[in-house]
Amino acid sequence: MLFTSYHFYIFAATAILLNRMLPWKYGRLTILAASYYFYSMVQPWYIFLLFSSTIIDFATAQWIHRTQNITHRRFFFGLSLTGNLGMLFAFKYTDFFIENLNFLASNSEPGIELTNWLLPVGISFYTFQTLSYTIDVYQKKIEPTKDFIQFAIFVSFFPQLVAGPIERASKLLQQLAKKNVATREDYEMGFQRILWGLVKKLVLADRFAIIVDQVYANPSEYGGWITLLALFCFTLQLYLDFSAYTDIAIGIARIFGIKLSENFDWPYLAENPSEFWSRWHMTLTNWFTDYVYRPLGGTFRNRPLQTFLNITFTMTLIGFWHGAAWNFLLFGLASGIMSASFMFLKLLPRFRRKKLLGNYIWSKPLAIFLNYLMIVIVIGVLFRSENVDTAIKIWSSLLDFSNSWKPEYWFHTILVFFILLGHIIRGTWFAHRKPVKMSPILRGVFWTVLILLLVFTGVEKGSEFIYFQF
Repeated sequence: MLFTSYHFYIFAATAILLNRMLPWKYGRLTILAASYYFYSMVQPWYIFLLFSSTIIDFATAQWIHRTQNITHRRFFFGLSLTGNLGMLFAFKYTDFFIENLNFLASNSEPGIELTNWLLPVGISFYTFQTLSYTIDVYQKKIEPTKDFIQFAIFVSFFPQLVAGPIERASKLLQQLAKKNVATREDYEMGFQRILWGLVKKLVLADRFAIIVDQVYANPSEYGGWITLLALFCFTLQLYLDFSAYTDIAIGIARIFGIKLSENFDWPYLAENPSEFWSRWHMTLTNWFTDYVYRPLGGTFRNRPLQTFLNITFTMTLIGFWHGAAWNFLLFGLASGIMSASFMFLKLLPRFRRKKLLGNYIWSKPLAIFLNYLMIVIVIGVLFRSENVDTAIKIWSSLLDFSNSWKPEYWFHTILVFFILLGHIIRGTWFAHRKPVKMSPILRGVFWTVLILLLVFTGVEKGSEFIYFQF
């Protein structure tokens, strides 16, 4: 059930209405039932994995909290780690390791047979969300809930179940303790976020996908200029597609009276790779920062090399989290090296508390441009390519200017220009993460324009959101 289908909004409206009409004792059961029904529409047996993850972490958190014996606490914590990461590894990474083992042992026959298990949608998201709960209980940052229904909704809340944001128990769980009364502002902002998300997805992202899919399907057929245009189109497609899902998820939750975390903060205005990852997919970056990077030691002020290694290792894991393939590992490694190199320089005495490009009037625009160009050419290519061979072909095409420019690509070129210009204006001259204040009349006009854009320019058959594959 896609967020872009009218079936989904009939379903969501029904769930919201029932939750509003019924007392919280029963209303919350409608949220839980709706969440499991929503997930079962993808593949019915997936709900057993979701329920297993819920049971494991609810039970282990209770056992961890009840005992003060450090050995027992570690055992139950290990049980949670094994259950969640084991389930994630089994379905997402088993075939990757089998393929590589078969490659290394290519002289011996027969090789290990692949499992060909389908990757359950959203498993990378909800396992990390429920695992963070157990970790926080183990570290005594929070106390576990004794209400199983409350915890089950926390794990499975359908607006953000499939692709986040990855919520923490300290924020979302407490909102599920009682019925939240949605205000008029909640309804207005929720509806606006949903509309804006649909425009991002159907009017913009899926339109960029047309040229991106063409070039990546046959990279050798296109010259340098068209390939470069496709790379710019993909970075915008990815941002618009993923942030559209987040907008819709936040909007629906807001109508429920629940506030989810923001996941983006104008990432393409970042001046360096480290800042980019603090603005992009923020809930995932924060998860790895809290549970991987800081336990490794985090940033060592007087040990730049150790900081470099910690960042690179963490970012490589983030890349591997995205997919069980070498291009994702290299995507994470490249992101890590770029971020770590910047931090390494910033920790050197010469550059501490100083901007690398100085304080000239052109320093910030140049830093943003260079950083975005690295995202387009390095990170974007590795992320979008099906494998490393495809990435190499794309980079090779960038050096080939034998094929001439074609007039039909002017539309996408102009669209890229205005989207980036709008991104810069909105992200620079208005307060970050805060909606622009509008009068009721202006808001009505804005909504009307968005609806007209959807009706007359939206792609008729929208594709799945990109992050559904993770």
